[in-house]
Amino acid sequence: MSVAVSDLSEQLASLLRQHFPGAIVDVSSTSLSPRVSGHIIWDGFEDQDSMERQKLVRDFIKDSLKDKASAVSLILTLTTQEYEDIHDESDLSFTERLINLLRERFRGARVELSSLLLSPSRKKGFIIWDGFEGKSVEDRHLLVSEAIKQRFGDDVNAETLFITLTTQEYEERLSA
Repeated sequence: MSVAVSDLSEQLASLLRQHFPGAIVDVSSTSLSPRVSGHIIWDGFEDQDSMERQKLVRDFIKDSLKDKASAVSLILTLTTQEYEDIHDESDLSFTERLINLLRERFRGARVELSSLLLSPSRKKGFIIWDGFEGKSVEDRHLLVSEAIKQRFGDDVNAETLFITLTTQEYEERLSA
């Protein structure tokens, strides 16, 4: 993925999270397509049909990104209930279930998780959530560990490494 498309994905995700408060936003591009695509899970779509949702999102993207809007392809729009109806948890991988748990617990957070190359059972990732503001690194990790422990038990914590940042801390790291 080119840096420009990566930057656009980050910019778009940030703009969508600001415009649709509390939404779960996941946008990216792949090596197969340089265009940005993804989904927004937001309960504010509750009383809108799919055409209304798409128009709302597309108009916002056009207004916000101007001439860069053409680099954005499909953005799927779902409510939380629609997403849950589609994704029966029994069909999800452990990684997907862990990501869903963390996004649910840290509402509005950006959560990324992947397997370590040499040890696929171990996971690494980051959580960007403004609710970490004013909390020590230890307190942040305790919040994450407790959420994981409640759902999956003690074994997962030893196998998972998270970096926890606020949006401001994340942006400062990007600009450094």
